[in-house]
Amino acid sequence: QHNYITNNLRMVAGDVSAITFKERGNEQFKKGEYDAAIKLYSEGLDVLAGKSCSESAVILKNRAACYLKLGNYEGVVEDINQCISQGGGDSKAYYRRAVAHQNLKQLDKALRDAMDAVRIDPKNKTAVDLVMTIRRDIQNRKNLMTSTTGLVDEMLGSLRDQEADMDKKTLAMKNLVNITSNKAGSETLIKKNGLKDVTRYLLHEKIQLHALNCVICLSRESLERTKLILETVPLETSIKILKQNDECSTLIGGVLYEMFSSVLEDRGYDYTKRELGQPIKKFPVPKLLPTLYQYFKECCKEAKDAALNSLLNAVVKVTDSRVMNEQVLEQQLINFMVTLVVEGKISYEHSKQWYQRRVR
Repeated sequence: QHNYITNNLRMVAGDVSAITFKERGNEQFKKGEYDAAIKLYSEGLDVLAGKSCSESAVILKNRAACYLKLGNYEGVVEDINQCISQGGGDSKAYYRRAVAHQNLKQLDKALRDAMDAVRIDPKNKTAVDLVMTIRRDIQNRKNLMTSTTGLVDEMLGSLRDQEADMDKKTLAMKNLVNITSNKAGSETLIKKNGLKDVTRYLLHEKIQLHALNCVICLSRESLERTKLILETVPLETSIKILKQNDECSTLIGGVLYEMFSSVLEDRGYDYTKRELGQPIKKFPVPKLLPTLYQYFKECCKEAKDAALNSLLNAVVKVTDSRVMNEQVLEQQLINFMVTLVVEGKISYEHSKQWYQRRVR
């Protein structure tokens, strides 16, 4: 009986302490100090030590509100999932997760959550407005996909038509550059197995510049599409393009820049918004370094400059925003640069430039 009373007293004390952290977090939230509020909410959850209770659900919901303000939409979804599992699924919780799903472009999930928010509280006007907005976005997406699909089919048909003249194929490739400049167009082309149709013309003198621009669009902001391009385009093809002329070298540099940006950044999650102490994911950059190294072996100076600058710009873009700080990754990049200098593939000035920009 004594142990039972003691344990219950500890639980009550823990709840009181958690409430204190929650209230202090609420004060910081009202001041707009969202990072400070997150820290206090997290400490309150630590006090509860993973205990599933109504107080824990409230704190999770409040922390999700902070994540929402900071644009950490994955954090919102994760916290609201836990909140709902602990019985805290009120209208506000579903609304916050709906907004997070909306910003993550997961419109079907967003609509379900927004409708649940309205079902629980029909007077929640912001949730009602959100339902209407998401429905409109879904319809716009359907319209865009329908029109995009038709355009992609038409352009790929021209590229695949063996009887079509080269002017028609060139126009089709130009149009594909415009179509793939947005995410819907890029995804549609990939679904239609159009990547091989595009890359088939990478060595065709009249169309290759448009084909390279199309590959740039396809590799932009997508790790999956970047991987697919690397699997589809033989290394020998890339080296041949690099050797041809300055314009091709520049465009290859653009391709590599988008590829490295996609690989270096996990754009589905903003690591600058992560909670203090939260681990950073491992980046698959080193896998691309040996491939890039091959580009330097036989290509001209202009091609080396284009390829190297794409790596420099991508690395600086990411590290300047403090997205990554892993010493292992940095050391591998430095080793890569040193190897290129020692073997005469790049100049010392290039490596010095990279180092200065890296530590700036």
